[in-house]
Amino acid sequence: PPRSTLFPYTTLFRSHGEFTTTFSPSTSSFAWGDFYISEFYLDYVMLDTAFFRVGQFESAWGQGRIFDPGNLMDGSGGGFSVRASVPTFLNGVTMYTYGSGEVNTVDDLAFAARLEALVLDAYIASGVRYKYSDGYSGVFSLKKVVLGADLFFDAVGRYDGQIVTYEGLAGFFKEWKDLRVYGEYYLSGGQAGILDQKIGLVLGLNNLWSTPIDLGLKLEQSLSDWSGVYITAISWSPLKYITATIGVPVVYGEVGSYYVDTGFVEGDEDDLQVELSGYRIGLAVSLSMKVPF
Repeated sequence: PPRSTLFPYTTLFRSHGEFTTTFSPSTSSFAWGDFYISEFYLDYVMLDTAFFRVGQFESAWGQGRIFDPGNLMDGSGGGFSVRASVPTFLNGVTMYTYGSGEVNTVDDLAFAARLEALVLDAYIASGVRYKYSDGYSGVFSLKKVVLGADLFFDAVGRYDGQIVTYEGLAGFFKEWKDLRVYGEYYLSGGQAGILDQKIGLVLGLNNLWSTPIDLGLKLEQSLSDWSGVYITAISWSPLKYITATIGVPVVYGEVGSYYVDTGFVEGDEDDLQVELSGYRIGLAVSLSMKVPF
């Protein structure tokens, strides 16, 4: 309903959904898969002060684009979710309840809450999540814009009832009209000290030659065992709801290192050394169709 001077607040109800299917040349059927509902939710805005969303949808936390230790909500899009938020308190207070996969009891649900604020032009967010099988986890995020670039930081802690682990992320993001670049540094550790460190760098170019073609270049490097991966990918949207993606990953590192997967090789250890010596190159091709309703 329209606003009026007598009743300046509004109540809004809306719905959104999305059908999705994919096509992969690597499958034996060589055909589009079945359509499935990848997203469907109902929104209810009460008097411009409270926001509710119920259904199947993905929620994301943290500032990472290459590494995402701060995204404690990873997997929330795989089941039923309820989100309630009050954006007028500080810069937002949000509570979540969701279940991914089979949910039989309350112990199969995850519960989370997040608080956001703007302090001295810096964005601050903190969140906690609990699930019976996972224990407690929390994240503190900080983001500040300096000379047109986003500088951000995530600190994550986890406690499963016995062991405390931690993760950290620091990075930057800069965007121009059709160019974006971002880099990140990631570390993880526990009671034994630092367990892993990685760096990542991404360069993205949109609308190459004034066409609906995007190019992405990505580098991930482990500082623990010096393995890594280069990825070159092209994304093309020839039609409104269809996106084609072609990617070429090049993996390097010693056998058994972080980025070298030896699961596809058969044979003894000597065969592994010969088969995986040097660089490994792959090809990934996919088509996706998403139709909103």
